[in-house]
Parts: sequence; C-alpha cells; structure tokens
Amino acid sequence: MGTSTEKSRRYSLATRALTLFAFVAALALVFRELIYWLGGDVLASIMIVLIPLLFFVRLFAGSRDGTNA
Repeated sequence: MGTSTEKSRRYSLATRALTLFAFVAALALVFRELIYWLGGDVLASIMIVLIPLLFFVRLFAGSRDGTNA
C-alpha cells in the first residue's frame, strides 16, 4: 500500500498538478480574451505557451531538494 510519506508525496504531487491545471486553464481563458481583443495571433501563441511553462518550472523547481522555495 505504501508508507504515509509516500502517500503524502503523492498527495502533494496531485495537489500541485491540479493547481497547475487550474492556473493554465485560467491563463488560457484570460489570454484568449486579451488576444481576441488585441487581434494578434502570434502574440497569443507565444504567451499561451511561455507563461504556463514558466509557472510549471517555478512550481516544480524546489521539489528536488525538498524545499519549495
């Protein structure tokens, strides 16, 4: 079944994944409306890819050494 530490890690990873999904979905909606308003398809492509990627890197950056800084 697994130890409580393993369960805690899985819960933490699931929580982070759900947070990331919610953040990316919200950003996609906001940027879609913003880009629609501005009328720029190239800018939309860049922003929708880069912003969530940067957040993903930041979210999981501290997980290697056990910190979340």
